[in-house]
Amino acid sequence: MGLYLGIDIGGTKSRWDWLADGVEQVGIPGGTGDGIQAALLGSAAAGKRLGDLLQGIARRIPGDPGGAEQEVRQGGGGMAGAGDPVVAREVAQAAQASGPGGPLRVAGDIEVAAGCALDGGPGVVVWAGTGSFAVARGVEGRLVRVGGRG
Repeated sequence: MGLYLGIDIGGTKSRWDWLADGVEQVGIPGGTGDGIQAALLGSAAAGKRLGDLLQGIARRIPGDPGGAEQEVRQGGGGMAGAGDPVVAREVAQAAQASGPGGPLRVAGDIEVAAGCALDGGPGVVVWAGTGSFAVARGVEGRLVRVGGRG
């Protein structure tokens, strides 16, 4: 069975959860108080910290009832500041170099929030975490953001 890892890479706290093929949720959510911010740490240091987090998460990969190892098919996370493709790529590369390896995509938190909440359609999302912003998508598909560092 393949596993998919989703991470909210937070400036104050990171949270994650697993999904499995054909299953809504594996049921082993977790979190840590380690803040991961590329804007404060730099891309390489943020990626290293994310890699360390991934190592810890990998130790918690659930096995099937027979004890066989699961295959991590994809990992992905949203992170403030990773809306810049260069930052996203640098953080992901540093995380993969210091973490357990495997496919990983890092994206901006705005992209993730809009993708999840709006499901491709028009609407408004308000995000309030360590940072805050609002993003709207019109019927033509264009995203507009207010607040945050943008």
